[in-house]
Amino acid sequence: MFWKYRLPIIGFLLIVIVATVSHLAISEVGVRRVPTVHALLVIPVDDPAIGASQQQSSSKMQALILRIKDDCRVHMTVMELRADNTAMVTVTKKNRHFTDEQSSKQMTGIIGTDLITAWLRDLEPWPVDTILVYYTGHGGINESGQHLLRFDGKDNIRRDELSDLLAQKQGRLKLLITDTDSEGPPVTVPLRANTQYRKVVKPLNKIDVGGGASIVKRGQFRHLFLQHTGFLNLTAATEGEYAWAAGESGSLFTNALCDAINDNLDLDGDGFLSWEEVFKVTREDTRRLFDVISVRLPGSAKSDLDQRRIESQRPKYYGELPKPH
Repeated sequence: MFWKYRLPIIGFLLIVIVATVSHLAISEVGVRRVPTVHALLVIPVDDPAIGASQQQSSSKMQALILRIKDDCRVHMTVMELRADNTAMVTVTKKNRHFTDEQSSKQMTGIIGTDLITAWLRDLEPWPVDTILVYYTGHGGINESGQHLLRFDGKDNIRRDELSDLLAQKQGRLKLLITDTDSEGPPVTVPLRANTQYRKVVKPLNKIDVGGGASIVKRGQFRHLFLQHTGFLNLTAATEGEYAWAAGESGSLFTNALCDAINDNLDLDGDGFLSWEEVFKVTREDTRRLFDVISVRLPGSAKSDLDQRRIESQRPKYYGELPKPH
């Protein structure tokens, strides 16, 4: 009897084996070859002094993140926080091989700290994924020397608390990037609306930041977000300094950071863009931009800088920079 049905039985078993192996292979390929960059951008939008700058900085960061989709999936959440405890939350999902998705939701009766911690709590990344949290807005150092992100007068979160929550998540690379003061309240810079930073500062590839610099022809997003491991804990200013903004031109730090990535400046000429190179260019460009705007500050702002002995704006990272992998 068995021999009569041996061929159909063997054929069926082969089909089951092939289907199982194919499923495992597809799953493995999906995990290994199509990682996801999970990005959260948080922007308090109600401040009349820096609201326009925050919107511009956020737009520039969103555009940069969406360019990563050529090498992986991108799941980006943008939270626009308002002082009345409402928020507009927009989720965008992109991939070069799949249909784009976008949805928005108006949320009420919730504060920024709860939104951020809930997003991190509910996130379930794979070990090969990258997680990026970006905040632009008010901040400062409290009496205990802790760096705070200030969404409004009563809604604050400590930077170390946020970094601890992020560090608990599995993933190849985690990034916490904050464009905020490390001192007191910011000052609006009176630049003309049509003034653009890149028109008044030498292009990054002409800045003397090291010998042998060259331009990476392609792949800088893959290098930075998919071929590094570790934790990038980066903020716009060193302790005791302001993070400067200039209306619709955006902030010094976010402009410098995005341009450092988009310009593909490879300082050692090895064809690979590292976070060490991006930080070096970002820090140098931010300082040069500060030199440009500082001569245009009103007298009260200059007096404030003199009293606080602030001479520049120097981006800073905590811990170690991510390593190429």
